[in-house]
This record gives sequence, C-alpha cells and structure tokens, in this order.
Amino acid sequence: MELYPEVGLQKQADPPILAMLHLWHKLVKEKIGVDFEVFIGNRREHKQLNSFKGELHTAYPQMVNGHPSLVLWLDNVTKVNSIFVTHELGHWVLKLQGFQGIRHIKQQDIDIEALLGSMCHHPPLYALQKQCGHEPQKEIDNRTESNIKLVMATSASGGLNEVFLFADDLLNCSEKYSTQLRGILMQKHKSVWALVETILSLSTGYNLLNPRENLQFLRQVIKRLKLGKDWYEPDEVQALVNMTIKVAGAG
Repeated sequence: MELYPEVGLQKQADPPILAMLHLWHKLVKEKIGVDFEVFIGNRREHKQLNSFKGELHTAYPQMVNGHPSLVLWLDNVTKVNSIFVTHELGHWVLKLQGFQGIRHIKQQDIDIEALLGSMCHHPPLYALQKQCGHEPQKEIDNRTESNIKLVMATSASGGLNEVFLFADDLLNCSEKYSTQLRGILMQKHKSVWALVETILSLSTGYNLLNPRENLQFLRQVIKRLKLGKDWYEPDEVQALVNMTIKVAGAG
C-alpha cells in the first residue's frame, strides 16, 4: 500500500487545494501544536475500504513513518478530482474550527451516524470550499440527480439512511433538483418525506455555518426523530493531541 506525500499533491494542486492545505496547516499547528502532513492514498488498497461498492472518498488521521499525519483516501489517485480533495480535507478543517461531530455507541449504526454527520456539516463545508475558490454546486446537483433517478426507479425503504441522504440533498442542491425531489417524495414516499420535512423545518431555526448552532441542530434532529440516547460527542481535536502525545512519549 503506497501513500503519496503532500509534495506531490502540491505540484498538481489548483489554487483552492493550496488554500485549503494552507488553512489546514495553520489551524492544526495553532490547535494541536504540531503540524500534520497530508498524504494521498488509494482507498482500493485499504483493507477496510476496498470492499465498498461504488465511489468512496474519506480522510482520517493516522501515523505515517512515525509521524502524525492526515491521509486522504481517494477513489482514484491517478486522476485526482480536486473538488474531492478540498471536500475531504475540509471536513477536518471544520473540526479544527469547532464543528462538532457525533457518534453512536452501536457500531451497526455507523452508516446512519456518517450520513447524519455529513448532512449537518455539508452546508458549512460547501461554504468553506467556496471560500477557498472551489464551486461544489455541480457535484451537489449531480449527486441529487442520481438520487432522484434512483428513487424513481426503486421503492424507498423508509430507512434513516435515505432520510438523511435526501435531507442533505435538499439542504444544498439547486432549486431545479429540489423541486423534483420534493415532488417525488411527497407523492411516492410520504413516510420518508415526513421525516425529511421535519429536518428541513428544524434547519430554518439555526445558522448551520455557526459551530454552536450546527451542533444544536444536530442534537435537535436526534431528539425530534427519536433516535434514542446512545449518542456521544467525541472530542476529535483532543484525539489529534493524543496522537502527538503518544509520539512524544515513544520518543
């Protein structure tokens, strides 16, 4: 499994990637006290990620050559899509800016956990990408259009995965696709729409670009959809600190 160092990414990076990298390094040094180099990895060479069917991009911190690093696991490393780079890197920039995630105690609910977290964090993430010079609207609309085709061709299961996925689309997509998706859900999938509508209604009461209000929205979604109490809010910034402490102790 080969990881590609940041210097290679910088050589082919467009200005938005360079801006996001600059922001990442600035914040991680301020908040953690140690810099984290960014690496690129092929998710198809990762033993936990290679079995996923379809396109997948993610990122998480790990030790590389004995140093705390952030690895972007991309679906295609030979032809890197710069929008996906700023997206995955941006998720971690948001954490350093104070946006809080949430976890479920039961591992079988990891998909719901991921979709719920993405739904809440995508509005500020897309704003951050625009701030760095990328326009993610085409990717947002492409995903929404794909979901529209899928829900028209199949029956919605009514599961929370779909609820969070469609709510995510409707919070961010263009009006054209929003109108189409709302119409289909209202006509064909009323039980799903009822929950999606609850989320959209809740979102109007919060500034999702503000870390504190974003977390309040996340908590309210869990409460209003009656998702139970087996949720906790991990301190992911402290987890980065702990990585550096372990390295210092080992040294």
